[in-house]
Amino acid sequence: MSTLRSSFNWLVEPSLGIADCLQEYQQMRAGSVYWLSIDRHINALRFAAQTLAGLDHRSRAVLVACDKIPAVISALADDQGPAELRSYSLQGELPKAVLHLTEQLDRKLKPVKRLIVCVLPIEALSLLEKNTRTLLKRWRDWCESNSCILLVLAYGEEASRISRRLQLESGFLSGAAYVQEQASGYVYQLDYWINSLGVQGATEFLLQDKNTEFQLVKTPVKQIDVPQGEIFLQRSVLEGAPIFMAEKWRIAEDWPELVKLVHITARGTFVFALCASHELEPLARMLYDLRQQRGVAVTLVVREMKQVLRHQEQQLLQQCGADLVVAAGTHLARFFSLLQNLQSQKSTQPLTDNLEAALAKVRTPEVKGVISVFEFTNYLKTVLASASATETEGILVSMRPVPMLTVAQVLRQLKMLRKGDVACAADGVVYVFLFGCQFSFVEIALQRIFSLPFKDIIAAHQVHSERLSIEDHIRRLQIHNMSQTSADVEQPIAEDVTVDLSHDNSEHTRLTAMMFKPYLKPLQLRRDNEWKL
Repeated sequence: MSTLRSSFNWLVEPSLGIADCLQEYQQMRAGSVYWLSIDRHINALRFAAQTLAGLDHRSRAVLVACDKIPAVISALADDQGPAELRSYSLQGELPKAVLHLTEQLDRKLKPVKRLIVCVLPIEALSLLEKNTRTLLKRWRDWCESNSCILLVLAYGEEASRISRRLQLESGFLSGAAYVQEQASGYVYQLDYWINSLGVQGATEFLLQDKNTEFQLVKTPVKQIDVPQGEIFLQRSVLEGAPIFMAEKWRIAEDWPELVKLVHITARGTFVFALCASHELEPLARMLYDLRQQRGVAVTLVVREMKQVLRHQEQQLLQQCGADLVVAAGTHLARFFSLLQNLQSQKSTQPLTDNLEAALAKVRTPEVKGVISVFEFTNYLKTVLASASATETEGILVSMRPVPMLTVAQVLRQLKMLRKGDVACAADGVVYVFLFGCQFSFVEIALQRIFSLPFKDIIAAHQVHSERLSIEDHIRRLQIHNMSQTSADVEQPIAEDVTVDLSHDNSEHTRLTAMMFKPYLKPLQLRRDNEWKL
């Protein structure tokens, strides 16, 4: 059915006919249902008249109402209105007539590519109380299959209450708004409006009566607070949890499907999965584009599926539009709680004004693992040169092994998987640089990069986070490197190289071997007469 909708293009897409109002807030697209709740019957008739008056002369329309149809038609000037206008009056039991509206239209007219304007009292829509989605889905599917537009003008004292019920039905309605008369004019409160020009979120306008039409008052547009809508999650973020855990949750398989939903949904929360470090930049660019296009109408969340983000990279995602970044290892229940709490919060993180500069700042160098002292010092100098005068872009840790281990043995225990993290050894000390690491996370990082417990193989370590301290160690390493005339254990040891210590009979080797042997405490047994009962 979506193919039929996309294949038809109106010569001039119809709108509500509000003078001086941007078309983004009132234009309607083919294959869609729009709902306008109005407090008074007379105002509903006027909206019907000005909508029909603004139609292109080549278009066709249908007017459906309970009464006052001649009043609407007579309000059209001779040079206004569509090329063909059919009108039908609903008779009998109104809720039943509304329930079978599309069947009646097919029986009477079989309309194709028409605007259907229905002016209905709110009492005729009482069936929406229990069958909201069923009826709206039926109308939407019918419009899609016939390339029609259905505009419902519902009037009455209870119209505002029905309007609030429809705020979360953007999956079936392409637009929902409410018009209420006040002393200062008419308030046009837009819950959401989706058309070929884009998606507009909750906004409030002030209209004035110009006799033949409603006109927008030139006042600042007021953004209003409304419920955040449904939560759309990429399937992998649920970790296999049941799909239907909450009524307003929807599942998408991947990023492209989520992005498509962002563009067609009035508002909602969208949760993206981040599984690998190489996905960071594409995700950041995508979030940035979505935030620019949709503004505050949508909430964007990133869930880290495994540990891949450094602190600066988390900040980057927030600067590119993410309202929340959920760290790897967050329990599923905690994750759900964060999503629920986010519904009542507003994002205060400003969007970066230079995306490329922000990406370049966190772009990880293409180096990792154990390298030579010469490469290590050159790398650190490059990192410091790219940082500001007060930043270091990482942490330098100097470590001295326990007496029974050599630096070569300690280096072989390193498993540095993240780009930018490097290590070297010089003068009996192991140096590790953790790119983008925060001071408070150093101990955690050290536990992760060593195969053995960090505190079992390192006798003492010192953390250097100040720029001057790191520069001082760079100078020391450069002096040490120049003083070396031959390669020794201070040179890099690749992971696929093994060091043969089978011929080393030194006391150091014996103690090293003892380190990995279990220590058993002798068990002393007492005689029976020694036990005290």
